Amino acid sequence: MGRLRWAFEDELFVRSGRAMVPTRRAEGLLEPVEEIIQRIESLIEEVHFEPEKLQRHFTVATTDFLLQRIAGPIIAQIHPVAPYTRVIFTQLASDTRDRIRSSHLDLMVAPFIGAFRELEQVSFQTLYSDRLIVAVWAGSEKFGDTVSEQQLLEATHLEFNPGMVGGLKSSTQTFLEEQGLRLKSVAEFTTLTTLLYALRHSDVISIMPRKVVEVLGGDADVKALELPYDMPEFDVGLMWNRSFDNDPEHQWFRTMVENALEDI
Repeated sequence: MGRLRWAFEDELFVRSGRAMVPTRRAEGLLEPVEEIIQRIESLIEEVHFEPEKLQRHFTVATTDFLLQRIAGPIIAQIHPVAPYTRVIFTQLASDTRDRIRSSHLDLMVAPFIGAFRELEQVSFQTLYSDRLIVAVWAGSEKFGDTVSEQQLLEATHLEFNPGMVGGLKSSTQTFLEEQGLRLKSVAEFTTLTTLLYALRHSDVISIMPRKVVEVLGGDADVKALELPYDMPEFDVGLMWNRSFDNDPEHQWFRTMVENALEDI
């Protein structure tokens, strides 16, 4: 109360008998103070979100494999209920980490590995788990149902490198670094699906997420072999800047993406 008296240069309340009554200055403040309180209350009230009126674009970065799986379902969900909303799909790139940290990227769908696990500005939502396997052409006579460590080290590999110019590592690159393994890489690809089909009719192999082979291996005539190591699972899901945590529009969009990934 002392600070208010000093700020308004007025006693604000004075004693009248046994009661305290407001001064004329205090009475004059009643209406503007009530208006301020009403404005504050309106700010903290739940925002009524109407998708059909939303005019906003969302940018999503992910791998080509996941993009093939989620782009269609996301569009099918959003367009009927939010016709003025646009989605910009882009693949992972060397600047993805900086873009999500600076909130210039709305959402990233990828494994929670490497440097992304260390970003304090980022929130995570796990959608499914995966693990690495060895992908080989199903018609190869060099490999049976298993691959030994010696075969793995002697074989020629195709490598998935999403950040070809640096700054972004795949789950395979992270695993190899952690294990201290150096493989004979003869080619690099920025897309998993192209890499997968490049395995056909040869004895080259590739280490990649099992889900890729489960979903596309049949059409590509590629099968999955277990790695000769105790392979842990890693989480795959959504990443976004924490500044979007309580944004109702962003929460709605995250739900759309989550629904699109249900069948993977």
